[in-house]
Amino acid sequence: MNIKDKLSRIGGIYAVHNKITEKFYIGQTKDFYKRYTHYCSAFKNNGNTGNKALVRDVIKYGKENFSFKVLEIVSTQEMKDNTYLDALEDMYLNCAYFGVYNYSHRKKLKAKGIKIFWDKETGLYSWSM
Repeated sequence: MNIKDKLSRIGGIYAVHNKITEKFYIGQTKDFYKRYTHYCSAFKNNGNTGNKALVRDVIKYGKENFSFKVLEIVSTQEMKDNTYLDALEDMYLNCAYFGVYNYSHRKKLKAKGIKIFWDKETGLYSWSM
């Protein structure tokens, strides 16, 4: 099974990880494969589409220093209802590229009792509440 078959029509929460700076962007999508190919297209077009700050960093550090990781599979209904996102909305709905580590977002996450961390052993981001 190829990546298209594995990720098409499956949605949820994902991270784009900068292996050099250890920073990341967290987003949501209804189709992981479409989002992944959208980023790849943006990287090829030198930032003409997509998150411009993210694309600039990919150009600066090289795409081999970034990874796209599925954090959580979330049903479309949960995304529509926002039931899944309510607890973590500051983390992925209101943050810009790598913004989750800026002071205001850290403060909001801390107030909600949310801790986010990179597990080097599994290669995934995790959070605890």
